[in-house]
This record gives sequence, structure tokens and C-alpha cells, in this order.
Amino acid sequence: MKVAAPLWGVCTRIQGLDNLRESLAPIVVSNHISDFDACAIWTVNPPADQRLVVNMHWKKVINAARCLGWPIDPIFTESEAHKKGSNVKDVLRTEVESSQAEATSSGIPPKRLLIFPEGKTSSGIIVMVFNWYIFGLDAPVVPVALRLWNPWPLQIQCNGCSIIRNLLTLWFLPIVVYDIDILPEMSSRGRSKDLYAEEVRSTIAEYLDIPCSSFAAKDKVAFGKEILAQRTDSRTD
Repeated sequence: MKVAAPLWGVCTRIQGLDNLRESLAPIVVSNHISDFDACAIWTVNPPADQRLVVNMHWKKVINAARCLGWPIDPIFTESEAHKKGSNVKDVLRTEVESSQAEATSSGIPPKRLLIFPEGKTSSGIIVMVFNWYIFGLDAPVVPVALRLWNPWPLQIQCNGCSIIRNLLTLWFLPIVVYDIDILPEMSSRGRSKDLYAEEVRSTIAEYLDIPCSSFAAKDKVAFGKEILAQRTDSRTD
């Protein structure tokens, strides 16, 4: 990814790499600012060294990338992606438990899960409510704070656009910079999953100096449907 990123005009600036290298945490969690956050993080933690938790709408893109030799090992969040009788929660729990056991016995960082617990992109202006499930697995996490910017007067708005359109934007807009700040490992310390999720979210938001929002992924989906309905109504009037 370090070679491929510059071909798309993307640069990454990384701080806190030792926080990742020295941690045995089986999970990396990050705020979600664009469609290509995972690609940016792969310059730090290559796809062969992690499993990406991702929505099904990425399946065609991931399959194409795998055909080109990219070692992407996804866990899709939708139930239809898993075997009958299983669901994504079972898959995540099994993955975390096995990685944690492996790291404890070997003392070597495991193949980690990369997850964006907001569930939807927020363009970096807020941090939406985190889905708490991954924080209920009683495992430490490595938080990542992401920023996205470029030196031009045109800034990228990734919300409401297709993956292909966002990819073309990166292609035609040179020098897009991802700032990747890897924060110290955090653990639940006996707290509930809700409080654990909220502390990690607040830590990322405070580091980025942006607010924590009361909105969750479901609110963004509902808002998108509302905007689409308004556009449809305006065309029929």
C-alpha cells in the first residue's frame, strides 16, 4: 500500500507507530472519515496482518482487489455473508478470542481486526456514536485518530457518493493527505461495554479536537433516505 497510495495522489503521515508495535491488542478501532480509511491504515498495518470488518457494499471492490493479488481478508457485517447458523457477532468473538490467546502465548502482536465502530463515514467533522458490540468482548484496543485534508480550496465530501466517484476524486485531486495518529492501547478495566466504547470515542474526539455527536449510523441512513425522497419529490413536481 505504501507503493500504491502515491499513485493515487495520496500521502500518509503517521505518528505513534510504537503504540501499535508494542501492543498485543487484537483490535484496532478508528474514526471513519472516508471510504478509503482502511487503505490509509494499511500503510501502517498491511492487509495481510489484519482482518477488515466491512459492509457488504465493498464486496465487489474487495473481490477485484483480491484478484489482483491483494491479501485482503474481510469480515462482512451483514448476516448473508456468513454460514447458515452463524452471524457476524459469532465470527468477531471467535476471531478476537483466538487472536488474544495467540498473542498471550507467543508475546507477538496478533493478526488484528480493523473496525470502524461508527459504522458510517462522518467526513471528520464529528465522531458519531460507536457500536458497542466489539467493546463487549473484554479485549484491549488500539485507537486510531484519522484526519483527511489537501492543500487545495476544494475539500473532499465523501458522504452520499459512490465508491467509484470517490476513487476518481482521489485520482484527479493530487496530494490528499491522511494524518494517522495511533494512540496508546486502551482496555475496559472492568467497565461496561457502553462506557468502554464511549471512553474510546471521547479519547479519539478529544485528540482530534472535534465534538462527539449524539447521531449514530442509523440516523445518517435515515437522513440520507430523507434527502433522496426530497430530491425525488422535486423532480416529480
